[in-house]
Amino acid sequence: MICLLLISIIYYKYVEFNSDSFNKYIGGEDPILVKFYSHRCLHCKETQKYFAEAAEYFPEIYFAGIDCLDHVDVCKQQEINTYPSFKFYKPYSKIGVDYFGGTSVSEIVKFLSSYSFQARKIPHTILNLTSYNFERFINNNSCAFTIFYTPQIPSNDIRYQQMNEVAYAFYYEHNVSVGSIDCKMFNEICMKYSIHETPVIKLFKGNKVIPYFQEKSISKFVDFINHECGTNRRKDGLLSDNAGVLPEMDPFVDDFLNKGTEKQKEVINRIKVMNGTQLYVNVMERISSKGFDILKDDMQMMKKVLDGRNVSAKSLNNIKLKYNIMKQFVNHKPKPNNEDL
Repeated sequence: MICLLLISIIYYKYVEFNSDSFNKYIGGEDPILVKFYSHRCLHCKETQKYFAEAAEYFPEIYFAGIDCLDHVDVCKQQEINTYPSFKFYKPYSKIGVDYFGGTSVSEIVKFLSSYSFQARKIPHTILNLTSYNFERFINNNSCAFTIFYTPQIPSNDIRYQQMNEVAYAFYYEHNVSVGSIDCKMFNEICMKYSIHETPVIKLFKGNKVIPYFQEKSISKFVDFINHECGTNRRKDGLLSDNAGVLPEMDPFVDDFLNKGTEKQKEVINRIKVMNGTQLYVNVMERISSKGFDILKDDMQMMKKVLDGRNVSAKSLNNIKLKYNIMKQFVNHKPKPNNEDL
């Protein structure tokens, strides 16, 4: 563990590196997110509060900073050319993963969550955009769902709150981000996109700008993003109930459930050579080994995890996919064996 007594502490699990401490602790047993900055950089100072707040979400990760004007050797070695720059160092690795995302709390938390670290809570998820980061936001995200609004106007404030719920729904989806731009404060951006009355909602998808004209409800917003961006999310943030389910597997599921042990092995061998069927193979092999009723116990345990969400985003997605496929098997099993599922 990093000995915090040797390094000046700014806030919980934040350490200020010098050249010696950087070389000593990078590559150790602790994961570390490092901000490379310059004390002359105004934007570096502005991002410090977000960096500090993000640290509170990950007690197992150290957040660190190093001043590149005072420690030129380290920053040159790490190929730092702009300030601030961020690199994430996994345990026992001296090679940093470059972070090119935004500096908001939710963007930093989302980045670290992609490495299977579980945030203690989900932050305020909508990204409040500015002239500084708007273009980067729409260019760096495959799907950037954006509301142009004017604060303190009731109809606008309602839409803003809805968009925050939408952002929550897609928090675990790494190719979708939800942002807002205040047209009173950043009027030049709104004028660029011909926004004369607010609220207006647009999806920036690659080189396309797709206006949203459908019903203004959270469910419809989520459906729209799923359709346009190829995602499968519910409004509570979990994968939808049909995610991972292959309708073309129905005949194989029926065949498997109505055959004896030897015939079941034949079904398993047949689908093993098919693309995208590994989870089906896993479920079939589990039934063959433990019996069909094991699905009830498995699904009850999975539901507790899904409700609690105390695992990483990657694990949560995998569990939901397995749950959906097990449900497909349950739906094909004749009653009354599975009525309570």
